[in-house]
Amino acid sequence: MISAILFVLFRRGGKYFIWFLNIFSKPINKIINFFDKKILLRPHLFEKFISDFYQCFDFLQKNKGKIPQVLLSSFLFYLGDILTLYFSFLVFGYHPNLALLILGYTISLILTLFTLIPGTPGVMEASLLVVFIKIGFPAHIVLLSSLLFRIFSYWLPLPIGAFSYWRLKKQYRTK
Repeated sequence: MISAILFVLFRRGGKYFIWFLNIFSKPINKIINFFDKKILLRPHLFEKFISDFYQCFDFLQKNKGKIPQVLLSSFLFYLGDILTLYFSFLVFGYHPNLALLILGYTISLILTLFTLIPGTPGVMEASLLVVFIKIGFPAHIVLLSSLLFRIFSYWLPLPIGAFSYWRLKKQYRTK
């Protein structure tokens, strides 16, 4: 059903989607205007979003041969996160059901999509806690395991990534 709605909204170059967003932009602009008058949702922003979407879609169509590589690398990244989370539970002596672990991690990833913060620091930890406790894992193990998991999956690679970024940026300037 969602696919059908998206199909209808994105017909004719996204004209209906832009119309739909313009309807909701008026109350959102009133809320934004209350807090900050600099940022307003205007129709040109929606048109730019749609044109960027179609540009990315055209890029994917031109590079169809690389889509399996991208999907494989995404799968390996997700698998690495699942294994890291699994071993985080094992460190504290708890042997989680792998199916429940995958389900809980997937649900917590979906919950973090609703935030606008990149990498969702804090939100991911909280969603992991809530989801795994509701699934039935022991609360104290979930707390320690989720923190250990986030240290290895987010916080540890963050400074390494920042260092790599600055180093590559410096190399790019010298060329």
